[in-house]
Amino acid sequence: MYKLIIKFKRKELKIRENILKSEVLSCLNLQDEVFHLKEIKLEKNSLSLKIDGKEFLNKLINEITKLKLENRKLKILDFNLDIQEVKLEKCKRLLEDKILTIEFLTPTLFKIGSNFKGEYSNYLFFSWLLRKFNKLLPKENKINISRESIEKISVIENSLESVEVQLKDYTATAFKGKLKLNFENIDSELIENFENILNYGIENGVGYKNKNGYGKIKINS
Repeated sequence: MYKLIIKFKRKELKIRENILKSEVLSCLNLQDEVFHLKEIKLEKNSLSLKIDGKEFLNKLINEITKLKLENRKLKILDFNLDIQEVKLEKCKRLLEDKILTIEFLTPTLFKIGSNFKGEYSNYLFFSWLLRKFNKLLPKENKINISRESIEKISVIENSLESVEVQLKDYTATAFKGKLKLNFENIDSELIENFENILNYGIENGVGYKNKNGYGKIKINS
């Protein structure tokens, strides 16, 4: 995983929070590479991109270098930006140490048919992430993680607590808090798949009503 930081000349941006990956990639002629771009952060005078995959990284650097050499502006949102400097940093992989802590910042629950499940289980959590992540990808890029593999993940610390949430005309049980997981028994070739779906969860949340603020997570590895 890499972080590319693009600094702009003498420009302070009025930041719009819901910047889309497609908007950034479109201005760099890389619209088809959306699943390699893991995170975008637009600040007052810089744009930082978290990137997975060396091939995509090279394409991205080539496009930015062209702009800079030809003195062309980076057109993003409503801005025409002069590139001052480009920096590259290598990021620690999410599962590099095979142990991570997931913090559920807002109430989290899952809906199975017409029933709600307000207790954590590895299978519910990871199978939900896998299903939603694969919906974004063309058939040839979809990833596979078996139930057997998910069940190899062990919970080594659990400080989750039950909370009540009001859903329209009734109350349901959800959970919040922290969980520490051990991935040491996961086959090495599957680690990247787990990292991909966890990164999706960081960006989009997990579970029922995730688009409405439920199921927000933070991960510390």
